[in-house]
Amino acid sequence: MKNNKLSFLQILFYGTRSFLFYAGYNISAIIYAPIVLAIGPLLSFEKRSWLVSRWCWFIMKWLGITCGISVQTEYLVDLKSIKPCIVLSNHQSSWEALFLQLLFNPSATVLKKELLNIPFFGWGLRLMEPITIDRKKPRLAGKAFLEQGTQAVNKGRWIVLFPEGTRVAPGETAPLNIGGFKLAANTNTPVVPVYHNAGECWPPRKFIKFPGVIKCTVGRPLQPEGLPRDIMQNYEKVMGAMSGYGATEAETPKESTNSQ
Repeated sequence: MKNNKLSFLQILFYGTRSFLFYAGYNISAIIYAPIVLAIGPLLSFEKRSWLVSRWCWFIMKWLGITCGISVQTEYLVDLKSIKPCIVLSNHQSSWEALFLQLLFNPSATVLKKELLNIPFFGWGLRLMEPITIDRKKPRLAGKAFLEQGTQAVNKGRWIVLFPEGTRVAPGETAPLNIGGFKLAANTNTPVVPVYHNAGECWPPRKFIKFPGVIKCTVGRPLQPEGLPRDIMQNYEKVMGAMSGYGATEAETPKESTNSQ
Protein backbone atom coordinates (compact mmCIF):
# COMPACT_ATOMS: atom_id res chain seq x y z
CA MET A 1 0.00 0.00 0.00
CA LYS A 2 1.44 3.36 -1.01
CA ASN A 3 0.82 6.80 0.42
CA ASN A 4 -0.35 8.25 -2.90
CA LYS A 5 -3.21 5.73 -2.97
CA LEU A 6 -4.59 6.67 0.43
CA SER A 7 -7.71 8.73 0.96
CA PHE A 8 -7.90 11.36 3.69
CA LEU A 9 -9.87 8.99 5.93
CA GLN A 10 -7.29 6.24 5.43
CA ILE A 11 -4.45 8.61 6.30
CA LEU A 12 -6.36 9.67 9.42
CA PHE A 13 -7.11 6.06 10.40
CA TYR A 14 -3.64 4.61 9.82
CA GLY A 15 -2.00 7.76 11.17
CA THR A 16 -3.93 7.51 14.44
CA ARG A 17 -2.97 3.85 14.85
CA SER A 18 0.67 4.66 14.14
CA PHE A 19 0.58 7.50 16.67
CA LEU A 20 -0.70 5.11 19.33
CA PHE A 21 2.08 2.69 18.46
CA TYR A 22 4.80 5.30 18.87
CA ALA A 23 3.22 6.59 22.08
CA GLY A 24 3.44 3.10 23.60
CA TYR A 25 6.89 2.61 22.11
CA ASN A 26 8.32 5.74 23.75
CA ILE A 27 6.49 5.40 27.07
CA SER A 28 7.56 1.78 27.46
CA ALA A 29 11.17 2.71 26.67
CA ILE A 30 11.12 5.46 29.31
CA ILE A 31 9.76 3.01 31.89
CA TYR A 32 11.92 0.03 30.92
CA ALA A 33 15.27 1.80 30.47
CA PRO A 34 15.79 2.59 34.20
CA ILE A 35 15.00 -1.03 35.04
CA VAL A 36 17.66 -2.28 32.62
CA LEU A 37 20.18 0.28 33.89
CA ALA A 38 19.53 -0.71 37.50
CA ILE A 39 19.50 -4.48 37.07
CA GLY A 40 21.71 -4.93 34.01
CA PRO A 41 25.13 -4.46 35.65
CA LEU A 42 24.29 -7.22 38.13
CA LEU A 43 23.49 -9.77 35.42
CA SER A 44 25.55 -11.84 33.02
CA PHE A 45 25.64 -10.75 29.38
CA GLU A 46 23.24 -13.55 28.42
CA LYS A 47 20.67 -12.49 31.01
CA ARG A 48 21.08 -8.83 30.08
CA SER A 49 20.36 -9.71 26.46
CA TRP A 50 17.30 -11.66 27.48
CA LEU A 51 16.08 -8.72 29.58
CA VAL A 52 16.38 -6.32 26.64
CA SER A 53 14.73 -8.81 24.30
CA ARG A 54 11.61 -8.77 26.51
CA TRP A 55 11.11 -5.13 25.56
CA CYS A 56 11.47 -6.07 21.89
CA TRP A 57 8.86 -8.79 22.44
CA PHE A 58 6.47 -6.22 23.93
CA ILE A 59 7.00 -3.86 20.97
CA MET A 60 6.15 -6.65 18.52
CA LYS A 61 2.94 -7.39 20.42
CA TRP A 62 2.09 -3.68 20.67
CA LEU A 63 2.68 -3.31 16.94
CA GLY A 64 0.10 -6.01 16.33
CA ILE A 65 -2.44 -4.47 18.70
CA THR A 66 -2.16 -0.90 17.43
CA CYS A 67 -1.28 -1.32 13.75
CA GLY A 68 -2.56 -4.80 12.92
CA ILE A 69 0.88 -6.09 11.91
CA SER A 70 1.77 -9.71 12.62
CA VAL A 71 4.79 -11.83 11.75
CA GLN A 72 5.10 -15.17 9.97
CA THR A 73 8.54 -16.73 10.28
CA GLU A 74 9.77 -19.64 8.18
CA TYR A 75 12.89 -21.45 9.31
CA LEU A 76 14.93 -23.36 6.75
CA VAL A 77 17.25 -24.39 9.58
CA ASP A 78 16.77 -25.33 13.23
CA LEU A 79 18.59 -22.52 15.04
CA LYS A 80 18.98 -24.69 18.13
CA SER A 81 21.03 -27.16 16.11
CA ILE A 82 23.74 -24.69 15.05
CA LYS A 83 26.28 -22.54 16.83
CA PRO A 84 25.95 -18.73 16.75
CA CYS A 85 26.80 -17.40 13.30
CA ILE A 86 26.97 -14.10 11.45
CA VAL A 87 23.42 -13.07 10.58
CA LEU A 88 23.10 -10.95 7.44
CA SER A 89 19.65 -9.53 6.77
CA ASN A 90 18.15 -7.18 4.22
CA HIS A 91 17.28 -3.78 5.69
CA GLN A 92 13.88 -2.23 4.92
CA SER A 93 12.78 -0.62 8.19
CA SER A 94 13.39 -0.36 11.93
CA TRP A 95 11.32 -3.50 12.47
CA GLU A 96 14.13 -5.99 11.81
CA ALA A 97 16.47 -4.34 14.32
CA LEU A 98 13.90 -5.23 17.00
CA PHE A 99 12.65 -8.58 15.74
CA LEU A 100 16.06 -10.13 15.10
CA GLN A 101 16.94 -9.50 18.75
CA LEU A 102 14.28 -12.10 19.55
CA LEU A 103 15.47 -14.70 17.06
CA PHE A 104 19.21 -14.40 17.69
CA ASN A 105 20.05 -13.99 21.34
CA PRO A 106 22.51 -13.17 22.79
CA SER A 107 23.82 -11.09 19.93
CA ALA A 108 26.23 -8.26 19.22
CA THR A 109 24.93 -5.44 17.06
CA VAL A 110 26.84 -2.78 15.16
CA LEU A 111 26.32 0.83 16.32
CA LYS A 112 27.71 4.27 15.66
CA LYS A 113 30.19 5.07 18.42
CA GLU A 114 28.62 8.46 19.20
CA LEU A 115 25.39 6.77 20.32
CA LEU A 116 27.18 5.57 23.45
CA ASN A 117 27.57 9.17 24.62
CA ILE A 118 23.83 9.83 24.87
CA PRO A 119 22.80 10.04 28.56
CA PHE A 120 20.84 7.01 29.81
CA PHE A 121 20.24 5.64 26.29
CA GLY A 122 23.95 5.34 25.58
CA TRP A 123 24.60 3.89 29.01
CA GLY A 124 22.08 1.17 28.30
CA LEU A 125 23.73 0.43 24.96
CA ARG A 126 27.09 -0.03 26.67
CA LEU A 127 25.59 -2.81 28.79
CA MET A 128 24.89 -4.74 25.58
CA GLU A 129 28.59 -4.67 24.60
CA PRO A 130 27.90 -3.64 20.99
CA ILE A 131 30.35 -3.47 18.12
CA THR A 132 30.99 0.26 17.76
CA ILE A 133 32.43 2.08 14.77
CA ASP A 134 33.41 5.70 14.21
CA ARG A 135 31.92 6.76 10.88
CA LYS A 136 34.00 9.94 10.97
CA LYS A 137 37.08 7.76 10.53
CA PRO A 138 36.10 5.27 7.80
CA ARG A 139 39.61 3.87 7.40
CA LEU A 140 39.76 2.92 11.06
CA ALA A 141 36.10 1.87 11.24
CA GLY A 142 36.65 -1.24 9.12
CA LYS A 143 39.59 -2.38 11.23
CA ALA A 144 37.72 -1.71 14.48
CA PHE A 145 34.71 -3.65 13.21
CA LEU A 146 36.80 -6.71 12.36
CA GLU A 147 38.61 -6.62 15.71
CA GLN A 148 35.46 -6.24 17.81
CA GLY A 149 33.51 -8.63 15.61
CA THR A 150 36.18 -11.30 16.03
CA GLN A 151 36.04 -10.87 19.81
CA ALA A 152 32.25 -11.25 19.78
CA VAL A 153 32.47 -14.39 17.63
CA ASN A 154 35.03 -15.88 20.01
CA LYS A 155 32.63 -15.22 22.89
CA GLY A 156 29.97 -17.30 21.15
CA ARG A 157 27.59 -14.49 20.24
CA TRP A 158 25.45 -14.01 17.19
CA ILE A 159 26.54 -11.08 15.03
CA VAL A 160 23.58 -9.27 13.44
CA LEU A 161 24.39 -7.09 10.44
CA PHE A 162 22.61 -5.30 7.61
CA PRO A 163 25.10 -5.33 4.70
CA GLU A 164 23.06 -2.80 2.73
CA GLY A 165 24.09 -0.27 5.36
CA THR A 166 20.88 1.75 5.03
CA ARG A 167 17.16 1.12 4.87
CA VAL A 168 16.09 0.24 1.34
CA ALA A 169 12.48 0.39 0.15
CA PRO A 170 10.87 -2.83 -1.15
CA GLY A 171 11.71 -3.39 -4.79
CA GLU A 172 14.85 -1.25 -4.62
CA THR A 173 18.46 -2.34 -4.21
CA ALA A 174 21.65 -0.97 -2.71
CA PRO A 175 25.28 -2.08 -2.96
CA LEU A 176 26.39 -4.37 -0.14
CA ASN A 177 29.14 -3.54 2.32
CA ILE A 178 31.76 -6.27 2.36
CA GLY A 179 32.61 -5.96 6.08
CA GLY A 180 30.36 -8.77 7.27
CA PHE A 181 31.71 -11.11 4.62
CA LYS A 182 35.30 -10.26 5.60
CA LEU A 183 34.44 -11.11 9.19
CA ALA A 184 32.99 -14.45 8.08
CA ALA A 185 36.12 -15.28 6.08
CA ASN A 186 38.55 -14.13 8.78
CA THR A 187 36.84 -16.08 11.57
CA ASN A 188 35.68 -19.02 9.42
CA THR A 189 32.13 -18.41 10.66
CA PRO A 190 29.05 -19.41 8.62
CA VAL A 191 26.61 -16.76 7.42
CA VAL A 192 22.88 -17.09 8.11
CA PRO A 193 20.88 -15.17 5.48
CA VAL A 194 17.59 -13.57 6.55
CA TYR A 195 15.02 -12.13 4.16
CA HIS A 196 11.85 -10.24 5.08
CA ASN A 197 9.34 -7.83 3.57
CA ALA A 198 8.90 -5.53 6.57
CA GLY A 199 9.01 -2.43 4.38
CA GLU A 200 5.58 -3.27 2.99
CA CYS A 201 4.00 -2.75 6.42
CA TRP A 202 6.61 -0.49 8.04
CA PRO A 203 7.92 1.69 5.17
CA PRO A 204 11.41 3.11 5.64
CA ARG A 205 11.53 6.65 7.01
CA LYS A 206 7.71 6.89 7.07
CA PHE A 207 5.45 7.56 10.03
CA ILE A 208 2.41 5.56 8.94
CA LYS A 209 2.35 1.78 9.39
CA PHE A 210 0.05 -0.49 7.37
CA PRO A 211 -1.73 -3.64 8.60
CA GLY A 212 -0.57 -6.95 7.21
CA VAL A 213 1.73 -9.91 7.63
CA ILE A 214 5.47 -9.44 7.66
CA LYS A 215 7.02 -12.61 6.26
CA CYS A 216 10.50 -13.46 7.45
CA THR A 217 12.62 -16.35 6.18
CA VAL A 218 15.71 -17.62 8.01
CA GLY A 219 17.94 -19.46 5.56
CA ARG A 220 20.43 -22.27 5.97
CA PRO A 221 23.97 -21.32 7.02
CA LEU A 222 26.34 -20.53 4.17
CA GLN A 223 29.85 -21.84 4.66
CA PRO A 224 32.59 -19.18 4.44
CA GLU A 225 34.31 -20.66 1.42
CA GLY A 226 36.67 -18.62 -0.71
CA LEU A 227 37.35 -14.91 -0.54
CA PRO A 228 34.96 -12.41 1.08
CA ARG A 229 33.64 -11.42 -2.35
CA ASP A 230 32.91 -15.09 -3.13
CA ILE A 231 30.88 -15.36 0.09
CA MET A 232 29.04 -12.15 -0.81
CA GLN A 233 28.15 -13.43 -4.27
CA ASN A 234 26.82 -16.67 -2.78
CA TYR A 235 24.79 -14.65 -0.27
CA GLU A 236 23.30 -12.47 -3.02
CA LYS A 237 22.30 -15.58 -4.96
CA VAL A 238 20.62 -17.17 -1.95
CA MET A 239 18.85 -13.94 -0.97
CA GLY A 240 17.51 -13.63 -4.49
CA ALA A 241 15.99 -17.09 -4.19
CA MET A 242 14.68 -16.47 -0.67
CA SER A 243 12.93 -13.27 -1.71
CA GLY A 244 10.30 -15.50 -3.27
CA TYR A 245 9.16 -16.36 0.26
CA GLY A 246 8.38 -12.72 1.05
CA ALA A 247 5.09 -11.11 0.04
CA THR A 248 5.24 -8.33 -2.53
CA GLU A 249 2.36 -6.45 -0.90
CA ALA A 250 1.05 -6.13 2.63
CA GLU A 251 -1.56 -8.78 3.27
CA THR A 252 -4.44 -8.90 5.70
CA PRO A 253 -3.96 -11.93 7.99
CA LYS A 254 -6.31 -14.79 7.15
CA GLU A 255 -5.06 -17.15 9.82
CA SER A 256 -2.94 -17.08 12.94
CA THR A 257 0.73 -16.47 12.28
CA ASN A 258 3.91 -17.44 14.06
CA SER A 259 5.32 -14.48 15.95
CA GLN A 260 7.98 -14.59 18.61
